[in-house]
Amino acid sequence: MKTFLTTTATTTALLLSSTACASDAGQDGAEASTAAATTPGRTGPQLVPNTEGGTDLEPGRWALAANGHAPDTVLATLEVPEGYGGVEWFVGSDEVTVGYWLVSEVPRDPCREKGRRDPGPTVEDLVRALDRQRVTTITDQEPVTVGGHDGTYLELRAPDVDYTACQEGQLWLWETPTNGARHASWTPQQLERVWIIDVDGQRVVLNAFLEPQGDPGDALAELQTLIDTVQFVQP
Repeated sequence: MKTFLTTTATTTALLLSSTACASDAGQDGAEASTAAATTPGRTGPQLVPNTEGGTDLEPGRWALAANGHAPDTVLATLEVPEGYGGVEWFVGSDEVTVGYWLVSEVPRDPCREKGRRDPGPTVEDLVRALDRQRVTTITDQEPVTVGGHDGTYLELRAPDVDYTACQEGQLWLWETPTNGARHASWTPQQLERVWIIDVDGQRVVLNAFLEPQGDPGDALAELQTLIDTVQFVQP
């Protein structure tokens, strides 16, 4: 069972079963997967459905709409392998979860949420705001290109603190502009992998977690394969 936490009006846990239905092998299965990932009247990949509890996904190329997106926000498409499910703005398996965001505010203190920063519109603005955030730590940072667009990759480490002293037992890392969704960490020393990308003037964010079970090397390779397939398209 996959848990990915976000908040709109109240804190809500989205529980996603990560076991996708098996597809037929061979060419017929490949054709079925392609059909499942497109819809009549729409060119390009189908959006991951925004269903309560999530949807099991057939292998193929799917599109994510950023959490907090506006009508003109670019979609992120990626090749989803077997065993994944998702909700509109993220896909996940037993080992890997990838989310897609617009970010408008960064709390100065994510534990007690005292004060917020409008990080400004650029990749560098958001990197700077996350770097200045109290208690979290950027442990790695480097230039990156995703889907032909440049940005910054960073790794954000949650602190080893008493989370019961924080609001609702969590650290709020950032908030979205249109729906007030907040991204949270609730595990000490949790490592968040973040890609902040400028897509023709739109700043978008991909983030990822690896689950503790399983082989971390295999999970990291699977994650990198996912990110390598990302393309940005107009909605």
